[in-house]
Amino acid sequence: VTATAMERKGKTPDRKKYKSQEEERQEIIVTHDEVKEALMADETVIELFKERCRLEEEAKNQEKKRQENLVISADPENPEPQKRQTETDPEVQAEKDEMKKWLERVEKMTPQQWQSFTKNLDVSGYVFEAYGEYTQTLIKAQNRARVIWVEQNINPITKEFEKNFKTKKATYSDYLNTKPTAIAERPGAFKAWLYSYRTDEGEVFDGKDYDQYRMKQQTILNKWEHGKIKPQSEYETAKTELKACYEKNYEVVKTAIENHHPTLLQKMKEGAKELLQKLSEFRPVRAMVSVVKRLKGQKDNELEQFRQEQKRLRKLSNNIEKDDGWHR
Repeated sequence: VTATAMERKGKTPDRKKYKSQEEERQEIIVTHDEVKEALMADETVIELFKERCRLEEEAKNQEKKRQENLVISADPENPEPQKRQTETDPEVQAEKDEMKKWLERVEKMTPQQWQSFTKNLDVSGYVFEAYGEYTQTLIKAQNRARVIWVEQNINPITKEFEKNFKTKKATYSDYLNTKPTAIAERPGAFKAWLYSYRTDEGEVFDGKDYDQYRMKQQTILNKWEHGKIKPQSEYETAKTELKACYEKNYEVVKTAIENHHPTLLQKMKEGAKELLQKLSEFRPVRAMVSVVKRLKGQKDNELEQFRQEQKRLRKLSNNIEKDDGWHR
């Protein structure tokens, strides 16, 4: 309107109508390449484009990581993600399904249920019954993995047990050969004047001092009998362990390794750890460990909030009881 008024007065406006009814309508055609060229010459647009690419790449990486987390296996003793096979593998799908089950279960746990489930989670040295379901499940899985490892390696284990048995048997036999002399019979009145008695430690007693000799020699025999306990026990144990190998009693062999064979124990621990990570039998355990590791912070926080609320309610209840007592 302003431009038109200026034209009527003979003035030249800086702006004019783009189109008028009298003018023939014309279209302005701009190609895609021209738009792109104009945009790419704008520094602000360039920065926005770079930021968009960065965000898209970050989103792709997060999705990839999320998919990998669904198919990881966790080491129960020291949980660390391990890449599995391709997602088209049935085993991978089974891992995902198991993970989903545990995610749903743990997320639905009430604070009380979570507390019971993770009872004494970070404490060692307790009896089996002192732990919650989480740790009990791990203990059972670890024992089962060790038994499987023993079964897979029973031949080399048997050879080690045979060597141990031979060593313990030789040690026990050598000790038996050191048995002291039996106590001599008590002398009659006449022999008591003629005979003397010598202990295995070299002390000599006249026949009339037979009781002193007998007491000294009995002490030596008692000491030897006491010393026999260890080599005899080790020999009997080695014999029992070797028998368990021959009879393929893998559970007994596992316990024997845990109690008496530190070198084999280390190998068994490492082998069982690998079995826990790869055998489908332990898929639920791997999923449980991964999910608990992922949600532990959240669930612990919910438990702490629950405890604080219970504490507040108890305090409130105590105050009400005190007020009632005062009014009475």
